[in-house]
Formats: sequence, structure tokens, C-alpha cells
Amino acid sequence: MRIWKTIEKHLRILMTQVAPGLTDEDINNASCFIDHNEFGVAFEVICDQLGEYDYQISEESLDLIRHLAELMNLDERTWCHLRENIR
Repeated sequence: MRIWKTIEKHLRILMTQVAPGLTDEDINNASCFIDHNEFGVAFEVICDQLGEYDYQISEESLDLIRHLAELMNLDERTWCHLRENIR
């Protein structure tokens, strides 16, 4: 499987896992970015909004976030604030 397909699949899984912590607008925005292969922007929208809403995430979701960041070679600063939100 191509890396971008893996990233897309994992982003959609992440959105399903954390959907209760996002508004419909956030989900629509992130989905639109994913649909247009703007995976990094979608990832940042998800992480920023989860942090903004102080949404409590599972260890499993944080692991997926970490994995996605590694796949996309994103700086840890894009998601590390979510470590404080582990439930």
C-alpha cells in the first residue's frame, strides 16, 4: 500500500476515534483536507481542535497520532500538547 493511502486510512480512523471531541465543522474541514490530499493540514486541524477543546483522548488515539506524525515527518510540536489530554 502506498504511504499516502496508509496516511489517509489512519487519518479517517483517527477522526472516527476522536469525533466526539470535534465539532461538525471541524470534522467537515478535516475531511475536506483529507479528500484533497492535504493530510498535514487535516492532521493539524484535528490536533489543534482537540487541544483547544481540551478533549480527553485514549492512549490508543495518542499512539495513532504519534504514528501519523512519524509517517508524515511532522514536528512533534504539532501534537505533543495532547499528551496532557490522556484519559
